[in-house]
Amino acid sequence: MTDTDTVNTAAPSIACAASWETDRLDPRVIERSLRTLWGDLAARSSTATPGATVPDQTDLRTSTVNLIVVTDTATSVTRLEEALFALHTFAPSRVLVLNLDAARPAGGFQVDTALRELPTERGRMPIRFETVRVTACVEQEVSLASIASPLLLPELPTFLYWPGTTLVESPLFHELIPIADRLMIDSSLFLHGGVNLREIGRLIGNPRGPVVSDFAWRRLTPWRSLLAQFFNLPEALPELERIEEVELIGRLAGKNGQSGMTATLLLAGWLASTLNWRAPGPMVQAKQGWRVTLRCGSGLAEREVVLRTRLKAQTKSPGRVLSVMLRSDEAAPQPALFRVERVSQEMVRTYSEFGGKPPVSRGVPASVFDDSDLLSKELASLGRDTVYESALQCAVTLMPEESPLWR
Repeated sequence: MTDTDTVNTAAPSIACAASWETDRLDPRVIERSLRTLWGDLAARSSTATPGATVPDQTDLRTSTVNLIVVTDTATSVTRLEEALFALHTFAPSRVLVLNLDAARPAGGFQVDTALRELPTERGRMPIRFETVRVTACVEQEVSLASIASPLLLPELPTFLYWPGTTLVESPLFHELIPIADRLMIDSSLFLHGGVNLREIGRLIGNPRGPVVSDFAWRRLTPWRSLLAQFFNLPEALPELERIEEVELIGRLAGKNGQSGMTATLLLAGWLASTLNWRAPGPMVQAKQGWRVTLRCGSGLAEREVVLRTRLKAQTKSPGRVLSVMLRSDEAAPQPALFRVERVSQEMVRTYSEFGGKPPVSRGVPASVFDDSDLLSKELASLGRDTVYESALQCAVTLMPEESPLWR
């Protein structure tokens, strides 16, 4: 990068906007509003062609995806829009925000349309894209589904971002899924993790269903990487065949509603599906948390691995997953122990001891991803993550029956 190169870090600004209240949602009225905004922008622009009413939009906006965002509170919609529009490497062609406001009285809709622009290098047109926000009361949830499909730009993939606490109980979700090419969720927020994870498992198993991305899975990237690194050493690899106990500790849901239950299940599902550990059924509740005995190998080489998960409350450690431990038979002449634990917002600590060698402990930078990090990564992903899909299907098998400890 030269001294004259510049990197744009400005969030998109609103170039033109319009708002109105209506008793009836009509996509034609919304489209007319957007065309009027483009015309107003062209009239004000010094670079607009004389006599043009709508500028050449191929020069003004990216042709990437349609993005539908569903939110359920005024606070949530503000936070999510801030996270979305803080992304500097992604500008969708059209963003449709469907906002269910529990405080809004029944009857009528609030519609907000806007053109947002992201400045580019000097001398080039800014990137511009359209946003439509429709706010309704919870009782009018189904009405929002009818407005979504007619407002999608044709020939572009549609991403559905659903950061809500439930899927199966929402009629809007079931109406939107058939038009979505990709579904983005955060399963750590699910109020009823069991039934909602099963719904995600059903979608993954449907070849005509959308590709699924889960923020809870994306947050596990450093954990999976560090666990795999333990066994990159040739002398450590045989220890995988001696593992007899696995313990995963996650965060009990706090005031922010973020639980570590689905994350620990997904991590357990990843270990089991990657190492071919077979689950006889779901985990059962134990004195602390849940446990299940997995099977691996075959014939005379078949052995058991005890898997335990539990949630921990009142911890200062951030993140959903707090620690992962893999251990061989403690009665063995040279037992092995591998552990990863979060110690701060930016750091985790790894510990390994095997083969009679001195233990090794080190701190590793691994920041907790925020919403903008996760959105940026998921919006840039178009293909299927088959590793996630296998881990999720295994997690559904391991998933215990619903209990208060889920939250």
